[in-house]
Amino acid sequence: MDDFIHKLKVCLKELRETRSWARLIDRKNWMSGDAQLSFVLAEVEELIRIFKASTQTAERNRLAATRAAAPVTSKSQVV
Repeated sequence: MDDFIHKLKVCLKELRETRSWARLIDRKNWMSGDAQLSFVLAEVEELIRIFKASTQTAERNRLAATRAAAPVTSKSQVV
C-alpha cells in the first residue's frame, strides 16, 4: 500500500509540474490561441483532482487497515 501511495504522489507531483509549465506557456503567449494548450490545461486540472482524491482515499484506507490490525485492549485487561 505504501508503494502505491508513493507512486500516486509522484504522479501528482509530475502533473503539478506539467500544469506549471503549461501555465507559463499560456501566460507568455508562446502558443496563443492554440486549442491543444487549452485542452492540456483542462486535462491536467482534472487529472490533478483525480490523483489527489485517489491519494487521500488510499491514505484513509491504509490508516483504517492499520487500525484494524492493531490489537484492541479493554480497560479490564490492562493491569
